[in-house]
Amino acid sequence: MATVTVVTAERTLEIEATSIVDGEINAAGHLILTRHDGTPLDMGAVSGVQLDSGTTYAKADVFSYVGDTDPGTVPDGSVWFDTSGPTGPFASETQQGLVELATTAEAVTGIDTQRAVTPAGLTAAMNAKTLAVNAMTETAPATSYPHGVSLMALSTNSGWSLNSGFGSVVTYMSSSDRTVQHFYTNPGGTGTPRMWQRQYHPSNNGGGWTAWSQTYLMYTLTPGTLVQTTTFTSYPTGWSRMYFSTANGTGWDFAGSAGELMTFVDGTSFAKQTFISHGHTSSTAPGVWARTASATNGWTAWAKQIPDTGGWFSYTPAWSSQGSAQPSFGNAVLRCKYTKHGRLVTVFFWVNFGSTTNFGTSPTAGDNWIFTLPVEAADTTSDGMGFLEMYKSGTEHGLGRVKMSGTTAFKLGIAPGSTDGIGGDVDSISPFTWASGNYLRGTFTYESAS
Repeated sequence: MATVTVVTAERTLEIEATSIVDGEINAAGHLILTRHDGTPLDMGAVSGVQLDSGTTYAKADVFSYVGDTDPGTVPDGSVWFDTSGPTGPFASETQQGLVELATTAEAVTGIDTQRAVTPAGLTAAMNAKTLAVNAMTETAPATSYPHGVSLMALSTNSGWSLNSGFGSVVTYMSSSDRTVQHFYTNPGGTGTPRMWQRQYHPSNNGGGWTAWSQTYLMYTLTPGTLVQTTTFTSYPTGWSRMYFSTANGTGWDFAGSAGELMTFVDGTSFAKQTFISHGHTSSTAPGVWARTASATNGWTAWAKQIPDTGGWFSYTPAWSSQGSAQPSFGNAVLRCKYTKHGRLVTVFFWVNFGSTTNFGTSPTAGDNWIFTLPVEAADTTSDGMGFLEMYKSGTEHGLGRVKMSGTTAFKLGIAPGSTDGIGGDVDSISPFTWASGNYLRGTFTYESAS
């Protein structure tokens, strides 16, 4: 059976009043419906974006704009879909976002800070720093080279002035007035590597490249591998160093001396050597020897340079006798000193005997005096190194001839004077009986052992 619903006029008016007659989206992106009686209904945002919070998605109310014109001032959270190009935000060094890929040319230039480099661009940039063989002439300005560090190989007779044009060139071009260039030889095997350097400035000192300056490597050689007679062409080109102890200089003129041998070889034409001995005490001055060599004549003889040793050195001689009557200085005044230039030793000998000086018990003419030398002598054959004045009084005085007694001491031979004694050696009773107030004074020289 059918159901009949009777709508009264009053119910009809009620339904009409609540009916939706209009609707629009307001500036906030909300859908606003309008009833027949004019009452608005806010239905909320009608557009949105799903945001990933990291665990779930959430809907965010936004107002969307689509077009090729910037919408200007819009409500917070709005999104503009720019149909004229890609939308932002664009990436920067501090901002994530969209990025444009650099062309290979931009990658090679290497100064753009906005674009990203592709693998192809990176390869092009690296290849651009490796120049073709002989790509540049030696006179090409720095601006001809790519920015940064570049490499170039040179073949023999490339036209470059170094090493017959054969080698490798590394150029550091940070700017035209900050350019440095290195040239390396390519020896291989047992050859000697060498390196040259020059710099470039567009205006300083007339502008352009400087002259090449060679940088030498220092080789450290082992004593015994090369001897004094070894030809200079057996040494490495450039500088080398060899250090000798007192025990491993066999075969060299300076054997027995610790020191450093420096050798410089300029190709096959010229060489020089310098040996500097090491003085290990305050009274030992270093010795310096030098020699040169040429392709025609080989090594020259060594020439020793004599340094200024400064002031004289004081020394106290030991005093003894050949017999049993041994003397001692007591309160004698000694002012003995010496200087050494090379192997030449000069001694100033000055002794004033004092009141407690002991000339030995029961001395005889066989108790000849012996005084030690400040530096060991080269041999024992020297018999006339100088004279010392022997003074007792105005009527008793004479000269004593300085003569070797071994290599470390000397004796005094009696020379003519005002006394009757001629010949023999000086002792406590010859050429007269010595006493307090008597003295020995004089200077003599001799050759040292080293």
